[in-house]
Amino acid sequence: MAWAVLSAAQSKHLRRADPPTCDILEQIDTGSGGRKVGIVIDASNSMEYNDPENLRLEAAHRLNIELVRASTAVGGQSPDLVSVVQFNDSADLLYPLGDPSGASASILGIVPKGGTFIGRGVQTATDDLTKPGSGLTAGRTAIVVLTDGVDDPSSRVGTTISEIRRASDLGIRISFGFLSVDATDQDPDIVSTVVASGGTFSILSDPDSIRRFVAQVFLKGLTATGLAGPTRLLPGITVAATLPQTGASTFLYAARAGEALNVSVRVTGGLSLRVVLRDARTDVDLASAVTGDASIAVAQYTAPSAMDITILVTATGASTQDIFYVAVESSVNLCDTSTTPTPTPTLTPTPGSPPLTPTTSYRHGGSSTHCK
Repeated sequence: MAWAVLSAAQSKHLRRADPPTCDILEQIDTGSGGRKVGIVIDASNSMEYNDPENLRLEAAHRLNIELVRASTAVGGQSPDLVSVVQFNDSADLLYPLGDPSGASASILGIVPKGGTFIGRGVQTATDDLTKPGSGLTAGRTAIVVLTDGVDDPSSRVGTTISEIRRASDLGIRISFGFLSVDATDQDPDIVSTVVASGGTFSILSDPDSIRRFVAQVFLKGLTATGLAGPTRLLPGITVAATLPQTGASTFLYAARAGEALNVSVRVTGGLSLRVVLRDARTDVDLASAVTGDASIAVAQYTAPSAMDITILVTATGASTQDIFYVAVESSVNLCDTSTTPTPTPTLTPTPGSPPLTPTTSYRHGGSSTHCK
């Protein structure tokens, strides 16, 4: 896949100017177009500390690259339309709904300033995506938000939740890429509202997780016309979910022969969860674990052959709508295309630790959090 040609001023925002040796997005079906997509990017002052390397701009740029342009649509493809919004205390429509070919310059020119009002960014994107003459919205429209996820002041949270719900009620699927080392930084009602829209909420910390977030969004379905059934997970990324009123939250993972897995489930409240790994073909349980005092459960398994593994998460107590986070850690390089990769030593989980172990420092206000 060819990367867009950028000017020197634009490319300085990216960690990598040249195509990576391996690109996970090459392995994901990114759809045949015909969608309306709003890319909503945090431009608040906190991004100078929380995203000094402009990872959110790289994610937005990569998402835009994967959209179908009018000039490149072939076969059964239809051109996508994209809108770019930046937000701080207010929101600016940087690129009105149009062909993706012209959007990258707007994305890569964003400079942080001011406070944080996520809801205003979502509102501006929703208004542009649904303006007269923009075509059908329900089922073919998405908003992807890239932020450190903390409205400042916190009194703005209610408006943010209302705007996410308004977009969802219009048939728009919302996804969040949340730059943080601590899931508790984000308001749980925002997380649950994003998940309820059918979108992806993921915690991001480094370039690999940025690219995998974009891939995960496409894998689940950028819009509501995406794939049905259990969400397929990629390794190396943390995804939020809620438990249904009854039964289990179900995910799928495609394991390779010899691949050692740690599947971790972490809950932010006092709920006790059970995670079960099950052979998707034979319906035989392979491994299980229950959250302990540290509110994390890690189920380990080494696949003897290539196989689909069903991941089931249930509450050991009463049914609930509480949020939990699931992540897969793998011993295999995701970009190794060999059918029999050389196994690496079995991964050793660290009970009580969250799935992410970034080295970047993230700061909200005057405090900072480091995770090594």
